[in-house]
Order: sequence, then structure tokens, then C-alpha cells
Amino acid sequence: MIHYLGTPVLETERMILRKLELSDAQCVFDHWLSDDRVIAPHGVSRRVENAPR
Repeated sequence: MIHYLGTPVLETERMILRKLELSDAQCVFDHWLSDDRVIAPHGVSRRVENAPR
């Protein structure tokens, strides 16, 4: 049987990979969702205030 122990943090000299947190929302919107070609097919709002909570 597999026991889920949570999302691990993976670190290298150049990167830290961790679970996204609510406090990351503005950064995600600013950097990943700033291109209309990416968000248009998905009907995603460009305003973080409109994101589901």
C-alpha cells in the first residue's frame, strides 16, 4: 500500500521545485498567464481577483 506523505520539495543548485501556494497566485498570473494566445482557448481571466478560491 502507498501512503501519501505530502508534496516533497526538490532542490538543486539552480532550482527549488515545491507545491504551489495561494500566495503564488499573483506571480502565476503575471508570468504564466500574460499571453492571450495561451489563455484565450481556456476562457481564463487575466485578473487574479476573478480566480476561483
